[in-house]
Amino acid sequence: MLVTAEMLCDVLSIGLRAAEQIPATGHGLNLWRDYSLQMFKSCPAIREVVDRDPDLWHYLAPLRTASVA
Repeated sequence: MLVTAEMLCDVLSIGLRAAEQIPATGHGLNLWRDYSLQMFKSCPAIREVVDRDPDLWHYLAPLRTASVA
């Protein structure tokens, strides 16, 4: 039922991981974090998937507290 949300979580996680692991991009990938945060805020299915298993989505889990602010 939440397969599409899980697939989107995969994509967002890959982007966040790349932003963290490729320092040569400088701030170029900061927009990816902003996009991921906006998706997290606006999509209840993504929040549900991450809340169900935050360890699996360790790149997205920090957005849970960031989205409250």
